Amino acid sequence: MPTDADTRSKGAHYLDADHHAVVEFVKAAALKPGETVLDAGAGRGALTGRICDAVAPGGTVVAVETQQDLVFRLKRLAKPGLQVIQGDILAVRLPVPLDAVVANPPYRILPAILRRLLAHGFGRAVLVVPLELAERLVAQPKSDNYGRLTIEIAMQAKVERLFAMPKRAFDPVPAVASVVIRVTPKPGRPMDGIDAKVLDHVLDAAWDGRTKTLRHALSPLDKVLGVPPQDISEALAMVNGQERRFTEVSPWEWSVVAKHLSACTEARKAARTAVKDARKESERVARREADLARAPKADDVADADLN
Repeated sequence: MPTDADTRSKGAHYLDADHHAVVEFVKAAALKPGETVLDAGAGRGALTGRICDAVAPGGTVVAVETQQDLVFRLKRLAKPGLQVIQGDILAVRLPVPLDAVVANPPYRILPAILRRLLAHGFGRAVLVVPLELAERLVAQPKSDNYGRLTIEIAMQAKVERLFAMPKRAFDPVPAVASVVIRVTPKPGRPMDGIDAKVLDHVLDAAWDGRTKTLRHALSPLDKVLGVPPQDISEALAMVNGQERRFTEVSPWEWSVVAKHLSACTEARKAARTAVKDARKESERVARREADLARAPKADDVADADLN
């Protein structure tokens, strides 16, 4: 049934549960019985019901939706293992462990959703995203679409473009093209040793100065991070990056730069803290010595008593 004017005005585009591409979309997630799956932005439940069937028996499907009328509709599915949550996908509590994410999330907050999911942890994600975003996520160095988001996500996960999602699979039909992607987090803890704020500063400076060599683009970081220029030069030397530009450096190389500067920043903080603590201890000792100097001596007290 076509959406009403109010829904169209909100920019919502719902998938048709019976469209062949939607069926293939759920199959691409390779869901197994007993798994826990997140449907972020569940809408009318076009994916939700199929996901529930795929993880039965014993599976759990957490469907998150903001609109109350759609929440009621999702609850009426009455599928075993289905948990419907009304709320913001960027704020609700996510299940642990989370085996998979299968969703047609709100396009406007997709980068923020990806960041939150990667910080939380999950096994794999199969998502419908706008073509423009997919091209950025799978971009290679030296290409036009290679940018900050590419690097940020690629440091933590592998992104693959699977197939196009036809416009006719949506209601209403969107103006932009969409594709299905798979996101697989990298094993281990790829962000260990990298301070998120340091990474932000590094990528911001590099992006703002993307037409310059990195030797010049990252030069303001000494003041921003509170480290000497030598630390920045050492970080760039580790990837031979002094004369390269933003798009010429791979995500892995950016992780090397960010990790080195994170360590330098932490070391400088520790050194400053140690100096501060030593100063406080010195002041404490000085106050104690001053107090002792002002206190009457035992011999003086005895002489006073005799008098």
